[in-house]
Amino acid sequence: MAKCYRRLNLFLAKPLGDGQVFADLLTDAPVDTYPMADRLGFDGVLYVRKSEHKRPSWGSLLDEIAGRDIPDLANRVLPR
Repeated sequence: MAKCYRRLNLFLAKPLGDGQVFADLLTDAPVDTYPMADRLGFDGVLYVRKSEHKRPSWGSLLDEIAGRDIPDLANRVLPR
């Protein structure tokens, strides 16, 4: 049986002093922002690219981190 792997790209960044928004640095595509759940004990924001594709199986992990459902998640197939 073949092993299955999933890739989830996460980036950590320090706050910018010039007031620039992190979402502007990520992509030209539109993104939704979700604050991290208070129960995690640290501040942060999830930036999720808007998509019209099928919801991935790892979506529940991000839902838990955000403390609510995050709509519009999708997998992207990368060429080999």
